Amino acid sequence: MNVASLLNAPRTDAPSPSTLALLRVEASVLTQALLASARESARESVLAFRFMRGLLLDGGFSAPLK
Repeated sequence: MNVASLLNAPRTDAPSPSTLALLRVEASVLTQALLASARESARESVLAFRFMRGLLLDGGFSAPLK
């Protein structure tokens, strides 16, 4: 155990500005990843729908356009 932690009272002040900036960056990166994932999922659903529609209407295999 650290002796200084026994002698000094624990800090109760607010997080430093650099910590807040880091949290802000992490939050924005997570938000961008979530939005990109949702966009990609929607795109894949549209491609799957087009493929199945083409398969049912044309009666044959037609590769989906990307």
